[in-house]
Amino acid sequence: RILEYLSHEAKNMFLAINLLVDSNDLTGTTQNLQFILGKEDKQEGFEITLNELIKLKIIELIDKDIFKVYSYEILNLMRHY
Repeated sequence: RILEYLSHEAKNMFLAINLLVDSNDLTGTTQNLQFILGKEDKQEGFEITLNELIKLKIIELIDKDIFKVYSYEILNLMRHY
């Protein structure tokens, strides 16, 4: 149901996060996420999409370059899709 609320770009990011995050460690780097999505030269669009996931409590920023999936349940949803 979470996917229904996301923009197309946020859906792609939601699914890409699953590739970077381990169930033992819910963190990943924004730099790796940006690379996987091919957004290295589109910083503003990347940040808008990142903020969409933050506002919906899907991820949280720990540091400027480190994000964390908000919960194990959300990670399980990511793996389901």
